Amino acid sequence: MGKLEKLQDDVLQLLQSQISIVSIGSAVRELVQNSVDSGCANVEVYVDVGRWKVVVKDDGHGISPEDLNMVGQKNFTSKLRNLESLEGIRTFGFRGEGIFTLSNISKVTVVSRYHEYNSIWMRALPSRAVMVGPKDAEKLMYAVKNSTGTTVVLTDLFYNLPVRRKMITKEPMYKVYDEIKRYILQVLICLPVLNVSVVFIDGSQRKTIICSKNISKTVQLSKSLTSIFQNTFGAICGPENFKYVSARYQDFIVDGIISVIPVPTRDYQFIYINKQSYEDKSFYVMLNKIFRSANFGTSDAYISDVKSVGQPYSSYPVFLIKCACPNSVSDLMQHPAKVVTDSEHTSVVQPLILHVVKSFLKLQGYCVDTSGPGKATKSEAFSSMLLNNSSSQQYLVATPTTNIVLGTNTKSAKLSEREFIGRIIMGRKRQKTKVEVPVVEKVNECIEYSIIKKIKEKVFTASAKKTQSYSDIPKVEIEDESISDYLKKNDASCFKIKKSQLKDCIVINQVDKKFILLKLQPSKFNKNPLLLILDQHAADERIKLETYIRDYLINILGPFPLDQNVNCSIKIPVTSTEAELFKSYKDEFSFWGFNFTIEETTGESIMLITFVPRLVDARAKNCATYLKKVLLQHGYDLKSHKKIRASSLKSTVLPNEMLDNLQWWKYINAMPRLLIEIFNSKACRSAVMFGDTLTHEECVLLINELSKCNIPFQCAHGRPSIVPIVEMQAEENPYFGLSNKDYLVD
Repeated sequence: MGKLEKLQDDVLQLLQSQISIVSIGSAVRELVQNSVDSGCANVEVYVDVGRWKVVVKDDGHGISPEDLNMVGQKNFTSKLRNLESLEGIRTFGFRGEGIFTLSNISKVTVVSRYHEYNSIWMRALPSRAVMVGPKDAEKLMYAVKNSTGTTVVLTDLFYNLPVRRKMITKEPMYKVYDEIKRYILQVLICLPVLNVSVVFIDGSQRKTIICSKNISKTVQLSKSLTSIFQNTFGAICGPENFKYVSARYQDFIVDGIISVIPVPTRDYQFIYINKQSYEDKSFYVMLNKIFRSANFGTSDAYISDVKSVGQPYSSYPVFLIKCACPNSVSDLMQHPAKVVTDSEHTSVVQPLILHVVKSFLKLQGYCVDTSGPGKATKSEAFSSMLLNNSSSQQYLVATPTTNIVLGTNTKSAKLSEREFIGRIIMGRKRQKTKVEVPVVEKVNECIEYSIIKKIKEKVFTASAKKTQSYSDIPKVEIEDESISDYLKKNDASCFKIKKSQLKDCIVINQVDKKFILLKLQPSKFNKNPLLLILDQHAADERIKLETYIRDYLINILGPFPLDQNVNCSIKIPVTSTEAELFKSYKDEFSFWGFNFTIEETTGESIMLITFVPRLVDARAKNCATYLKKVLLQHGYDLKSHKKIRASSLKSTVLPNEMLDNLQWWKYINAMPRLLIEIFNSKACRSAVMFGDTLTHEECVLLINELSKCNIPFQCAHGRPSIVPIVEMQAEENPYFGLSNKDYLVD
């Protein structure tokens, strides 16, 4: 082991630069926030990814020649003088690290005209500033068009970080656009009247991805927030589909907008505390859980005319919420990217946000559970208390000027944290409902049960979580009095059923034209015989599903693929953000039979769909809204890695001999939700139903086919297809009075 030595200064600076500047977007963030701090009204951003160049122009106060020579030196700032003034910071930056960090990973040139000077000064770091004439500046494309202002030019970005460059080069362009849009949104939330434009340059072509202008100070906050969102991301939701929400508690003010219609992604959910982005993931999960439990997006007004048995797309709200509160030193110091994950004001901000969300849902006609199971968090306790107090709602929704104190319109002096928490909790106690989940092995290999616990389950009404390899079977806790003392004392140990054992099961008989009673012989997994009961519909549904999917994939992957697609001509308006998403995954959509072209215009782009899979019925083909939702869902699933690329599984057309051993189940994680739901529905409709009589031979055939399935222990929708009833023991110690001889088959 080598001797400990201090890192050299140049190495240390380079490493530290990678902490805050890790992408083109983060470089743009630092420069734009610097421009905003200078008091500008207009910002222009130009990005040339191919040349690794970024230019940011503003019309702020400019930089004096004296200060220009200090720009780029570490910890030189005009915004902070001492620690005591930190709480009064109202700017984005104050560390004096932005330009310094950028100068370590790029070549930086700053051109500025100070408001007290008529001349233009330029500095190419680390050289000293020199005065240049307007014509010289114009030739260098660094012209300061206004009477004052600054232009910062980054060239050869990440020149000394080849691995970083390689990673950025592999990023799809829509991710670069999306990152920059998020940083611009953060600025616009704090300064809505700022005019911002972001232009990407590719050779002689220019593409404007953001243009936010002409938002007056006199515009209502609700309209201002809506305009900001749409100027940044496009018409993800129409302006008429946003509702304004607000709440106030002492020095804490929450304002925002929430969409009344759902979108298929969580990408458009933003919360800001002062000027910082609030990124507590657990809180976002809590908010989405509230929307999901209220069945958000299931209103008749928002459901497509195309009916679907399953759910081919998700339903998430769009929300943009800003919280104004006293500055916190810990919040300011958490991250140089102006992000806060653990705010000092969580105990107040979160309850207010939860309340406006629940109030919004309630006013939109959704049923909101204000006393769900489990122990309530402090935020939930405060929120539920406010929501249940009818007198408080008029102050918390669409009324941003009223102070409230715990559900009233009474003003209060500053409370200590202990007193505030005490008021929140109010001694409310809740009973905890136990939900047990058994240990389950891989379903494509075996499934593990505990006999006594399994008797407690409502196995044919509970939904099982569906994954590729595991099946979590939920359990419902029932009163212990319903279980005999013998079972309590003799709770069987867990055992496994492998799918290979299914073909050796003995079929006893069909039961009630719904189930098939089976006997499983002893094995290394179970020392005694087992009685199993099989859901005939669930089992046949699983067989049909795997057959349909396998045949479909063989037709796609084979050397002579059958015609699975049909011609169409459907025009769908898409935003610039959505257009980039579709273009990035065009090959993936084509693999599954969706072919399209994107016609880009200055405003809204048009996606022309020319082919769709034959599976997509006529109603879906003729409903542009439905098609857009399901295609967007697959795009967002690919973006968030919920789905993998089919191209990662297939490189060339497969020969027939390989198709015979096709591991088709690997493609499930790449298949669009729409196709999976179509196959699920088709399998359900064609499977054996409850009430259908099966002969003994048909039951045996059903079990044999089920044993060949990759996931035999679940139906198409994730419910269990087979469960144990009882473990039979020797005659001298009968279990439930049953023995092996009772279930002998002649």
